[in-house]
Amino acid sequence: MINYNLFPFQYAHESKKVVSRSSPPVNSQPGVVLFGSKGPYNFLHGIDLSKSLLYTPLIFNPLGRDSDPNTHRLSPEYYVGLTSIKVNGKMVAFNKALLAIDDQSGSGGTRISTLVPYTKLQSSIYKAFTLAFLKEAASSAFNLTTTKPVKPFRVCYPVGAVKTTQMGPAVPLIELVLDRQDVVWKMFGSNSMVRVTKKSVDLWCLGFVDGGIDGPSIIIGGLQLEDNLLQIDLQSKKLGFSSSILSKGTKCADYKFPTRNV
Repeated sequence: MINYNLFPFQYAHESKKVVSRSSPPVNSQPGVVLFGSKGPYNFLHGIDLSKSLLYTPLIFNPLGRDSDPNTHRLSPEYYVGLTSIKVNGKMVAFNKALLAIDDQSGSGGTRISTLVPYTKLQSSIYKAFTLAFLKEAASSAFNLTTTKPVKPFRVCYPVGAVKTTQMGPAVPLIELVLDRQDVVWKMFGSNSMVRVTKKSVDLWCLGFVDGGIDGPSIIIGGLQLEDNLLQIDLQSKKLGFSSSILSKGTKCADYKFPTRNV
């Protein structure tokens, strides 16, 4: 299980202000939740991660769960404007219309959730995405061959066949391109792969699952949020994100709380 309940995003909705969150992997040291702060966010080695955040608009689904059209209450579910997905720098081909929120049903779009452990992709997106990942993982750069998968995953590799790096398993980079081409959420192996160990099985599995055809087209889940700094700013209606802070040589547990003079 993933430690995805450290901070439900609904708290940001209730506070009406700014909430920042950095969640560690499961069975790890504690992460951090900050209310009302836009920085600095000081981590190990004097790194201020507020300077590394990229920003994208928050989108509110008027037909989302817990919305109330009679009182104009917006759903506390937060969406972002994903425009494309890349695997190893190559665009994944799928129906981009699925990335928009349907005005009539409220379905579609890309939602962020701390309540699901792994990112869910609409069935047709999932199929295209996994095929793209399989192709790139089998290329000469990685030379990975799949083995029998373990549910709920469909793409798995023997642990011994996958090299380990500072950013986790050495697998193709996944990029979520948001409202602009230079606003990209990067997901390295630490945020894309799940270690599955039971009995004689020891695998790295692609931590994305088939989300079916109803509801949001994409729900970004807990694994993909680990060791990422996220800033929910309801005042400015934007999301700040860091991608994996492992790339900065730090992690969520390394946050340095400010000292107060007594």
